[in-house]
Amino acid sequence: MPTQATTSGAMLQFARLDDSIVDALGIDPENLPLEDNLVYRGNDFARASLAVSSISEARTFEALSDRPIPFIEIRRARLKYSEIGLTINNVETRMRTPARVNYYSLAIPLSGSQLVDTESGKVETRPPFARLSSAGSVYDIRRSANYVAIIASLSVAGFEHFVGDKIDFLIPPEKSFSLMLDLSAERFAVFASILGALCKALGERGSDNPQRDSVITRLEEALWFAFADACPELYREYEEARRVGPVSAVASRVTSYIEANVHRDVTLADLVEVSGMSARTLYSRFSQAYGSGPMAYLKRVKLGRCREDLLAASPDKCYVGDIAANWGFYHLSSFARDYRREFGELPSESLKRGK
Repeated sequence: MPTQATTSGAMLQFARLDDSIVDALGIDPENLPLEDNLVYRGNDFARASLAVSSISEARTFEALSDRPIPFIEIRRARLKYSEIGLTINNVETRMRTPARVNYYSLAIPLSGSQLVDTESGKVETRPPFARLSSAGSVYDIRRSANYVAIIASLSVAGFEHFVGDKIDFLIPPEKSFSLMLDLSAERFAVFASILGALCKALGERGSDNPQRDSVITRLEEALWFAFADACPELYREYEEARRVGPVSAVASRVTSYIEANVHRDVTLADLVEVSGMSARTLYSRFSQAYGSGPMAYLKRVKLGRCREDLLAASPDKCYVGDIAANWGFYHLSSFARDYRREFGELPSESLKRGK
C-alpha cells in the first residue's frame, strides 16, 4: 500500500470536533492531548495493532476503505490504575479483541462515531455521548471515517479501588454490560474537567514515568472517584450482571441456618462451616443469590426480628435499647441508622406504634 505524509494535524482539518465535549474537557482542538505519548502514527494498520498489543491487551485494527490512503494514530499513557489514550483514523476502521478484556473502557468520541456489536444488537455512539464497556467484553467495533476519540480504560483492580465501597461485595460479573452516557450532562461536569486537566498534565510533565508523578496520581484518583459519584447506574448494571441463576443449594442451606439460629451470636466462621466452602467462595455464591454477603443478610434478619418485637411491645413498658440488645445490637446510634435505612423509620417510631 502506498504511503503518504499524513499527520493528525492535517487530518483534523477534515474532522469536525464536537464543541460540547471539547468545551467540557477544556482541551485545545488544534493541539489534542497526549502528543508525547505516541504509540503509532502512519498507514500500516498491522503495525499499529502490534504496537498497541505490546503495551496493553491484544487487539487488531483494520482499514475498511483504501480511499483516501488509510491513516491511524494511537496515543496512550499508562497510569497506576488506568490508561488514557487518544485514537484518530481517517477512514472507516474495524477494531477487535481476540478475547474478553480485563478492564472497563470509556470511549469518548470527539468526532465521528463508533458502532459496537453487543448482545442486544448494534449500538452507535456519537458526541456528546460516550460508551462504557465492562470487563469481560469482547470488542468488535466499527469506527467511522474522521474518527477522533479519547479512551479512558480502568483496570479491574482500579474498579475495586474506586467503586468497591459502593457495592456490597465485588466479584467478577457473570456477563459483560455497557452503558451509554451523555457527557454533556451537568452530573459529568467535574469528571470531564478533571479528565481534561489530566490530559494536559500528561503533556506538560512529560511521559517518562507518569505512574510516579504525584500530581498525575492525584488527578487519576480524583478522575475515577468523580466518575463513580456521577454514574450510579454503573452499580445497578454491575449488580445485575453478577447475579445468575436460581438460589444455589449452598446459599439456601446457609439462609436456613441463619433463620434457625438468628437469636445466637452467629459468626462468619459458623456460616463457612455450614457451607462447606471457603469464606471467599461463600461470599461469591451468596452475593450472586441475594446481592449481599451472608453477614449483611444476617443483620437484616436480626433487624426484622427487632421490628417484630418493637411493634408487639408496649411503649410505656419497654425500651428500644433493651429490645435491640436482645438481638445483639449494643451500639444504639448505629442500630438506629441501620434500622431507619432498612424500614424507613426510627426504632422509637416503631415502638410508639406498638400495642
